[in-house]
Amino acid sequence: MATNFHIRSLGVAHHLGLHVVAEGVETGEQAEFLIASGCETMQGYLFARPMPLQDWLKHAGGRQKAVLATD
Repeated sequence: MATNFHIRSLGVAHHLGLHVVAEGVETGEQAEFLIASGCETMQGYLFARPMPLQDWLKHAGGRQKAVLATD
């Protein structure tokens, strides 16, 4: 779960104007916390399992952002 360190790290990154990518997001609860904390880019098993690039390109279908939904 999120710690004070995680919350402060996100705050520092945003203050510096950095784009944060959360890696290893596995649950909706984690994603909701990250969204509420201003993290707009996430990756992890919640969205898709690892796959070859060509499969990912088909899966992504030109989408710019992932959504919290089952495709």
